Parts: sequence; C-alpha cells; structure tokens
Amino acid sequence: MKKLTALFIFLTIFLALPLNSYAASPEAESFCQNFVITGGLDTEKETESTFDKSRTISGTAEIGSVVTIEVLSENTKKELCESGFYEIKVGSSGYFSQNIDLLIGENLITIKAKKGELSSCVEASIKRKKSEIKSELSNNISVPKIK
Repeated sequence: MKKLTALFIFLTIFLALPLNSYAASPEAESFCQNFVITGGLDTEKETESTFDKSRTISGTAEIGSVVTIEVLSENTKKELCESGFYEIKVGSSGYFSQNIDLLIGENLITIKAKKGELSSCVEASIKRKKSEIKSELSNNISVPKIK
C-alpha cells in the first residue's frame, strides 16, 4: 500500500510540473490570437461532410507568417497518406486563401501558421461523399402534398 501511495504522489508531482513551469509569452499569445480560420472549415465540428471535390480555406495570420496546409487521406489499404500540401506566405493584408483538393473518404486537414519560433495549428476532418449518393438521395426525397 505504501508503494502505491508513493507512486501516486510521484506521478501527481511529475505530471503537475510541466503545467506550472509553462507560461506563454505575450508574443506567442498574440500570434495564436491572430491566426484564425475564417472560411472553408468548421473547426467546431468533429467532422463535416461534403460532395465537393475541393474547398477554399481562408483566414488571417500575422504578416510574414508562412501558412501550410497538409491534407491526409485514406488509400485503398485504409492507410493515411499525404494527398495534398500547400504553402502560403501571408502578405501585407494579413489574409490568406488556398483552394485544396478533397479525395473521396476522410480528409484530415492540418493548418499551421509559423513565423520564426512562433507557431499555431488547427486541425479538421472533412468526409467527401461519392456523387452517386447525392443523386440517390435527391431521387428518393419526396415532398408531402399540401391539402
């Protein structure tokens, strides 16, 4: 019982140390607050679905930042592989925009903004459905008659 108590105390102290010793600098906090996805992704949802072959992702970041967008998709063996990589240098407006291709199935999207040692990251998932499903759905939907 003493060993279990000692282990619990050790783990509690060990896991609490990184939390107490880390404090973000004002520059890092400002950088993260300025990196915002304004269109093309709903980061509040766990995943979103679409029939579209592409999506335009837009947002804001600090002037001079480099924004990278990496898209991972499942191959035929159900393994995640990089299906797209885009790099955008944020100009004087502070805005960026990039059209990305989506493959059928799950597309995991990672968007990173980096400037010097500062960085921030956003992740999202988009499931692209086959267009046949869209046609099938539209053919099977019926509207009730109003009397």
